[in-house]
Amino acid sequence: MGFRKNILIISESIPDGFTFMVGTAFLEELKPLSKLHRLTIIAPFVLPLPRSRANVKAIMGTLKIREKGVIDNAVFYRPWFFGLPFILGGLNDLLRLLVILICIKVNKIQFDVIHAYYGHPPGFVAVLLGKIAKKPVIISCLGSDIHEYAQKDYPNKLRRNRVLYAVKNADYLIAVCEFLKTKIVSLGISDTKVEVIPCGVDQEFFHPRDKALARKKIELPQDKKIILNVGAFTPVKGTIFLIDAFANVLKQRNDLLLVIIGHGPERLRLERRARDLNIHENIRFIGFVPKEEIGIWFNAADILVLPSLLEGFCMVVVEALASGIPVVASRIGGIPEKIDED
Repeated sequence: MGFRKNILIISESIPDGFTFMVGTAFLEELKPLSKLHRLTIIAPFVLPLPRSRANVKAIMGTLKIREKGVIDNAVFYRPWFFGLPFILGGLNDLLRLLVILICIKVNKIQFDVIHAYYGHPPGFVAVLLGKIAKKPVIISCLGSDIHEYAQKDYPNKLRRNRVLYAVKNADYLIAVCEFLKTKIVSLGISDTKVEVIPCGVDQEFFHPRDKALARKKIELPQDKKIILNVGAFTPVKGTIFLIDAFANVLKQRNDLLLVIIGHGPERLRLERRARDLNIHENIRFIGFVPKEEIGIWFNAADILVLPSLLEGFCMVVVEALASGIPVVASRIGGIPEKIDED
């Protein structure tokens, strides 16, 4: 077969109409990896069972997303299935495996190695697939799959057990930082089975630019000091604490603007907190920003602030530094490995 391999990548799907993979870490690896190997990506996604007119409308909108295409020289497939609710939800991983097997069969996909991004669901399903196909499995551990799901106090015992099964039965593990490797080894995994490979940054999108021009392009004021926050709107990102701290800073000076980029279940709560503190005019919630544009937002800002409670590699820190802006972040996870405090 030679050095060039056929790699089957299993990733978790996000049916948002633009991206279909977990995190920018995955996207950053595709270009260099596709120069060395032939890549096929299968990213199955789960649809909710139709229960109402609005629910059916949302399902129909999701189904309009491309089920097959090419990204960075890799062919991708996005098979879907209706997920089982409540107590039957534990069977959804087996349904993922089934649709992947069907996709492989129908499209006659050949592969030598299986590479999963994230411990669960992709890693767990990849290990099961590897046993069926008798192929080696590599899992890239990206953060919460290890420092959250795999820990003893994680409330979803089924998910924890499946993450543990995945990492213990994979042939090889990749950790994106030393912090995650330490966590993996603490689970009883041999040190020799884990390699630290930090995520890279695509300098086509993340590099220093003229701040004034960047602000003009995305219509941000030139006369403000801009604090930027980028991340999912979830409790673990600590954005609520940033808003509270920002309210205190505004008591000292009012030439500040807080720009918050992201999406998630906490958005309404965050917006409500800004209104309750009467600082909503000094905060802009931007929503989702595609990779091609996020670099401009970094360049328009004066500083990136991340008050996260848990992090693995934290890609946005590296992207901000590559864009030439300073970063203030929590001393947790893999963040201290990337920020020079001197």
